Amino acid sequence: MFKRHIILISSAVAVLALAIGAYAYFTTTGTGSGTATAGSNSGSLTMVAAGLAGILPGDGGKTVTFTASNSSATTSLHVNTISFVSVTSSGTCQTFLTANPGQFSMAPVTSNTNVPKSASGFALTGAGLLLWPDSATLDQTPCAGASLTLTVSSS
Repeated sequence: MFKRHIILISSAVAVLALAIGAYAYFTTTGTGSGTATAGSNSGSLTMVAAGLAGILPGDGGKTVTFTASNSSATTSLHVNTISFVSVTSSGTCQTFLTANPGQFSMAPVTSNTNVPKSASGFALTGAGLLLWPDSATLDQTPCAGASLTLTVSSS
């Protein structure tokens, strides 16, 4: 019986020693790096302004809304701010506008809109107020009834 206890105790000690040995591990330090190439912006936006028809000098301005079309089939594009660039026309009105810059103005419009990939005529958030102040010193009639084109940019 004593021999049996010795074998049992020896076996228990061996199992315990293996368990402790199996629990051992190594620690170390290290560094690493990786590289990636970001995709490129493969699209462009075409914006359309609406609402400036019938504007008159000194009438308080016209509210202008915007839509955008995204030419990218793979990427949505973001419009943060819409900024006034110019108002152009043709004929005598354009001659007048060229000779008298600054006839029209519009404050920057915060849009913060994502235009989905392949979107067409997507409504942008935000509207602008296009102003054409009345002039006491300039005859603005060369632009009466003329077709006007508002050009804007986005960032």
